[in-house]
This record gives sequence, C-alpha cells and structure tokens, in this order.
Amino acid sequence: MQEIAERGNSVVVGRGGQAILAGRPDAIHVRVACDPEERIRRVAARDGMTPGAARARVQDSDSQREAWHHKYFHIDYRSPYLYHLVVNSGWLDEDLICDLIVELVRRHSAVGADARSEA
Repeated sequence: MQEIAERGNSVVVGRGGQAILAGRPDAIHVRVACDPEERIRRVAARDGMTPGAARARVQDSDSQREAWHHKYFHIDYRSPYLYHLVVNSGWLDEDLICDLIVELVRRHSAVGADARSEA
C-alpha cells in the first residue's frame, strides 16, 4: 500500500488505509457510513435476499471488519478521528458525495502544492 501511495494519484478502498497511510500528508482518508437498517434494505434489494438474510450478512460483515481492524491495527475503524471526511450515504446522494470528495482532494492538493512551492 505504501508503494501504491508513493506512485501518487491512487485510490485505495479499505484494507486499513486509514491506519497504514495515517502519517502521510498527501493521503486523504474518507469514510462512507450508512445507517445499518438502510444498508440492510439496500443489500436485500440488490442481492434479492430476505431482510433477515441481508441483516445477517451486514452484521457478519461489520463484525469481521471490526475484528480485522482491531487485530491488525488496534483501531476502531468507525472513529471519525481517523478520517478527513465522513459522509453518510443514507442522507446524501452519490453525486454529492463524489463532489465533496473531489473538492476535498482538489483543495488538499492545492494546499500541498502551495507548501511545496514555499519550501
């Protein structure tokens, strides 16, 4: 993951990036959260599952994700303090979320470019 980050202009989805790349000033960490009931509804609709089966899948996924982050990084991945931006996809539509992330990247990159030019 560090090698990917060194290449620049990369997107890493999950895999503990908020912990592995935490100290990098050029990394931006975004968490997309959603109310569990809405996630269950979406999984059931997307995968043609019963609400009960979707609930089990979502709960199992959350439990495994929590255990994995704790085991390897000793973090609570849900903590907002690990991220530059936390968005709720249950309240905001995908286009707005994408716009927010793109704007954050643009502004962060501009600040980094200004700092590099001053050095």
